[in-house]
Amino acid sequence: ELPRTAVLSLEILAANSPTSEVYGPLNTARHYFIIATVAGTALLLLITWLVMRHLMSPLVVVTRHVRQLQQKTGEDRLIIVDSADEIGVLSTAFNAMIGTLDEQTVLLALEIGERQMTQEALAAKQHQLEVLNESLEIRVLETVTELRQKDQMLIQQSRQATMGERINNI
Repeated sequence: ELPRTAVLSLEILAANSPTSEVYGPLNTARHYFIIATVAGTALLLLITWLVMRHLMSPLVVVTRHVRQLQQKTGEDRLIIVDSADEIGVLSTAFNAMIGTLDEQTVLLALEIGERQMTQEALAAKQHQLEVLNESLEIRVLETVTELRQKDQMLIQQSRQATMGERINNI
């Protein structure tokens, strides 16, 4: 709200002068204010964009690196960021994870090799066991056959002995 004297003086001016002369400087000031506001806003947006681009560049590097990680091998998989902020800490932790994964991969490869060798040894032992079982089955069959023949012979001899005793008795 304008003070009452200012309102009265504007009304007196408006009554005695054409409105374009009275409100002309106000309209000009308003146009300058709008232009200054738009220019200031544009300048602030440009500065904000430049600062954000500078602040986000390490994150962009990390993101690009992670997306291309599958195609990389060895030392190329490590992230190189020259930042000491959260992105630097994140990249250091990521590099530590890559190192741990590499170690685990080596250990898994060794374990897989050991398991394959163990499976091959197990297969060889299983083959030996099958061969041994087959030879044992053959020996058991031969022994059973031999024992049956002996039983048959004993039965035959027992019959003949019994028959001889009966004949003797007769």
